[in-house]
Amino acid sequence: MPIDFRGSASQSLASPDVDGRAPQKGNLPGITELKRRKGATHDLTRHQYYFVLGHLAILETRSRKQRPPKMSQNIYDTPEFFANYSQIRRSREGLAGAVEWPRLQMLLPDLTGARVVDLGCGMGWYCRWMREHGAASVRGIDLSENMLTRAREMDEIGGHDGISYERADLDKIEVQQQLFPESDTSTVDFVFSSLAVHYFVNLPQLVPHVHRILKPGGTFVFSAEHPIFTAPSGPGIVEIPVPRRQGAETGEETLRRVWPLNDYQIEGLRVTNWLADGVRKYHRTTASYINILLDAGFELTGFNEWHPTKEEIEANPLLAADHPNDTIKPTFLLMRGTKKVPQ
Repeated sequence: MPIDFRGSASQSLASPDVDGRAPQKGNLPGITELKRRKGATHDLTRHQYYFVLGHLAILETRSRKQRPPKMSQNIYDTPEFFANYSQIRRSREGLAGAVEWPRLQMLLPDLTGARVVDLGCGMGWYCRWMREHGAASVRGIDLSENMLTRAREMDEIGGHDGISYERADLDKIEVQQQLFPESDTSTVDFVFSSLAVHYFVNLPQLVPHVHRILKPGGTFVFSAEHPIFTAPSGPGIVEIPVPRRQGAETGEETLRRVWPLNDYQIEGLRVTNWLADGVRKYHRTTASYINILLDAGFELTGFNEWHPTKEEIEANPLLAADHPNDTIKPTFLLMRGTKKVPQ
């Protein structure tokens, strides 16, 4: 039974990311119906399935402007996802497996004697590195109990001290206020976050807390999936035929690998398949990330759109082989904000 794709973006839809109900109006099927059809009739290719899944999430954001989608998914505590995540290179090798780390490291301040907070600390790889490079203390915060358990185990094996971990939902406004009370004003030297902020709906509410707890001159460095990566409703490389350049053999075509980009300006929920089905992220434009920093009072003092450079590929040929799509588009957004020093 083929899917009718003619549903209108202006029609009211039931929430596809939480309850799986069919739309109240229109012709687009609900998530539960999509999965039933895919499993029962195989009338959807995998790419079509996730394209529609993602586009339903975009339509949900359009139709419910009055309230943000529910996030705080904590998919890292689901057995399937965590088992798969534990096998990827950055989970096994730590910072050596994080391709963006060399350029992210260039944004870090001198950590000697610093009090550090790591937002979305995961398995604690960055916490341990910062302690090894002079930080006096590191406070790691994450929603996943699986991640924190692994972090504590590796700390114990490596004999690391000076690191404290706590489980908290950084995307809840009331939790943000509890984690960073007024008494913590200007008490921290450096705040860090690696590949976590693209999960947060309430990032604009979190960043002012980060600014307040930092001492004047303190910095906030974070990485996120690049908006070009998070924007498409059906992310993936495609090959398109293009004519050969003038002067080449006539009548022949070649294939060019491209990253189709759509819905970039439509910020909101995206649903994708990464290591498990139904991973929820929050897309926002590069301008929004910058303005969130500026609105909180930060100066933008570092910015990088990570993709492997020609020099990096020549030095490490496996980089292009392991990350072929990253040579076509930027994959990570790296940013640094600095709290102004009063004049």
